[in-house]
Amino acid sequence: MQYYTTEQVAEMFAISPKTVRKLITTGKMKAVKIGIEYRISDKELERFAAENETTGE
Repeated sequence: MQYYTTEQVAEMFAISPKTVRKLITTGKMKAVKIGIEYRISDKELERFAAENETTGE
C-alpha cells in the first residue's frame, strides 16, 4: 500500500491542499495522521473516487 501527502492528493484531483484537509476533517476522506501531517492511502483514494463518480447527468 502506498500513502500520499495532502499536497500530492490535491495535485491528483486538481484541488487545493486546504480542500483535501477539509475532506479529511469532515470525515469524507479517511487518512492517517503522522505528527501534524496527514497521509492518504491509495486504497482510500480509489474508494473516494468511486463514491464520488458522477454520470454527467
